[in-house]
Amino acid sequence: MIRLHRSAAFATAFAFGLTACGGGSDSEPADSRTETTDVAETDEADADAAEPADTEPADTEVPTTDGNDTVDEGRCGVIVGDGDYEPVDCDEPHDAEFSGTAPAPTGVDSVSLMMACASSVETLTGRSLVRFGLDVGVAVIAADDGAECWAEASAEGTLSASMLDDGLDAAIGDFVFITDLRDGSCFRLADPDGDSYDLATLADCDDPAAEMLYGQFEADDGPAPDDATNDGFFARCDGLESDAEFDVIGNARYIISPLTDNWEALDRRTVLCIAWNDLDGEPAEEPGDTDPADAVGPVCANYDEALGEYPQVPCDEPHTAEFAGSVTPMAGDLPADEVEASIVLRQLCRDSVEQLTGRDLSRFGAGVGFVSVDGLGEPMVNDVECYASTGLEGAFVGAISEIGYSAALDVEILADLTPGTCFVFVDDDSFDFGEVVPCDAPDALMAIGSFAVVDPPGAPHPGDDELRALRAERCGEILAASGLAADPSTVSGTFPNEKNWVAFDRREVTCDATPR
Repeated sequence: MIRLHRSAAFATAFAFGLTACGGGSDSEPADSRTETTDVAETDEADADAAEPADTEPADTEVPTTDGNDTVDEGRCGVIVGDGDYEPVDCDEPHDAEFSGTAPAPTGVDSVSLMMACASSVETLTGRSLVRFGLDVGVAVIAADDGAECWAEASAEGTLSASMLDDGLDAAIGDFVFITDLRDGSCFRLADPDGDSYDLATLADCDDPAAEMLYGQFEADDGPAPDDATNDGFFARCDGLESDAEFDVIGNARYIISPLTDNWEALDRRTVLCIAWNDLDGEPAEEPGDTDPADAVGPVCANYDEALGEYPQVPCDEPHTAEFAGSVTPMAGDLPADEVEASIVLRQLCRDSVEQLTGRDLSRFGAGVGFVSVDGLGEPMVNDVECYASTGLEGAFVGAISEIGYSAALDVEILADLTPGTCFVFVDDDSFDFGEVVPCDAPDALMAIGSFAVVDPPGAPHPGDDELRALRAERCGEILAASGLAADPSTVSGTFPNEKNWVAFDRREVTCDATPR
């Protein structure tokens, strides 16, 4: 099986990898003067729920299968390598027990070998291999002797008797198979530091090291699970958690999903939903809550548009963005439309970016970047990483969380300039940042002022043409009343794009013109 973690609700580790949805930055080009910067403590589970579900008793008859050799007595071993078992007495701790031999399969790939031995292992254990539990091991393949088959436990030394002589229950002793537990049961893994996620011992749910089975389901037939499939599994587990009639423990979640070999050879389809306590983390947060960036120290990065990610760089080097926190997404799917999805993610990140920058995002001067591993139109099941990002390359020198937003920003916010101040744009695709220059400098523009569009929060974006016309009218009036020495025929300015209009209720329009 494979154990797949979802990060705790407060994520302290960042994945700067390619995102299914794409990372977001406030750097997309637009109209030449359109703004582009764009869980609680729980009671112990019901006593009845802590008992394993009934299982079929092990078959203690001498196992035989079609064409297989007969096993006359228990033969136990310790796994010392792939297909290599060191013999030990069956009353000593061991990892596996010989179940017989099978004719050599036509192929020597792992799936063919497991299929050849599956019948003898099921006969020995009295348990269907479709269910998580003991697995199939194959020791040797020889043209004459065939395959030597073993029933293997996933955790080292967890077998203490012969399944052939004493039965499966006696062999696993005090351990239980996790998949046999009732939903809401708590346990401790037999080998928490290893690769075993089958066997466990029962535990009280208030034990900090306890884990809980809060649901399981059968996956649909098809190819072995990939990343997208496992994302869907997490979403189904979320639904089971929402419907649970018991308190689910912990601040982190993972799933147990069949490995490819077990999926293909044994038709194993069960997926287990597990809750646990990340003892290095914090209590789970409500959806939409953020983990402040100072919980992990400053993380500075440059946006890689081709990959949709934020590779980390030292904060004292010029950079594009700084990590502001992780956000637990609200329930629902990420919109299939790219613009709508970007708006949703910006809204999720707003609080954390405003907290880091100390700036109201309804005004020009700060933008939001994000990383979402959930694709467009998919359920939002993973935390979203949020960044304060101008989209302007090298805009920051220094960590915002250490020296403040204005000090870290290596350019001027045009909306904050005093009317009459002259500037030049520092990037052809960014129109709310610039460099202050003398008014007689080449390409200089003069800041005139600003105004707010009266459309209320929630109003649809009126469109670039309407905002452009409104800008010409209102900025002309502001220049006429200002007495500033600027050419009224060159009046222009910056207005909000659709994403920031909707996500941040941004209604600010700035005005500028060529100085005389």
